[in-house]
Amino acid sequence: MPVAEIADLRLYYELHGPPGAPPLVLLNGALDTIESDWAGVLPAFAERYRVLAYDHRGHGRTSAARTFTGYNQLAADLLALLDTLGIAQAHFCGFSDGGITLLYFAQQHPERVHSLILAGAQFTNDERTLAMLAKMNPERIATRLPDWAAEMEALHDAHHAPGYWQTLMRQMMQFWPNQPDLTLEQLASIAAPTLLVAGERDQFGHVDQQVAMRRAMPRAELCILPAANHPVMNEQPDLFRIAALGFLARNS
Repeated sequence: MPVAEIADLRLYYELHGPPGAPPLVLLNGALDTIESDWAGVLPAFAERYRVLAYDHRGHGRTSAARTFTGYNQLAADLLALLDTLGIAQAHFCGFSDGGITLLYFAQQHPERVHSLILAGAQFTNDERTLAMLAKMNPERIATRLPDWAAEMEALHDAHHAPGYWQTLMRQMMQFWPNQPDLTLEQLASIAAPTLLVAGERDQFGHVDQQVAMRRAMPRAELCILPAANHPVMNEQPDLFRIAALGFLARNS
């Protein structure tokens, strides 16, 4: 099992695709793993790119985190992993928290970014995102959404201990109401080609947020996929693949 020693973590990662191909890094969303986010699209990416995917801080097969302070910390984890693996520059694709992490990373380390695909990412919290975050607590999920609770048990508890997914969620709940906290001026400083992808029914990276980011970011493109909620790459995998691979081909 490939593991990188990163700060306070033993970070699990996978490499797919031809070793000499351009690197493409995949970042999972909160409470997700490589498989839950990327199983439907990773094989197509790996036909053309050297794909690096990893379970981020505290998730899945990565070790539990002593601290979980926010997106700057997740961006620092990404930088350390790239340095460990000797990846100087890459294409990046992130879902939800992974996409938000890339917004922070692209501001801090623009020289490392060839292009960005951001799926279901928001740049700030508004009334809609805060209303959704208010429902994101382990007690409610265990009672009201038992199927999701069982999925998180399979993704996380199997690699840690019973009830671990609830501990992980409580760690992340500490910063979710306050981050992301980016401004349109900060978004305007991100010069890398960027594809913004979201489902038309997404309540986190909703259409209004996507339009605002499209207007602010100088090299952004916008793709809204029909009949999809937040996990757009799982609910519309074929359309997501077409949009992502077309964007990467134009910017490779």
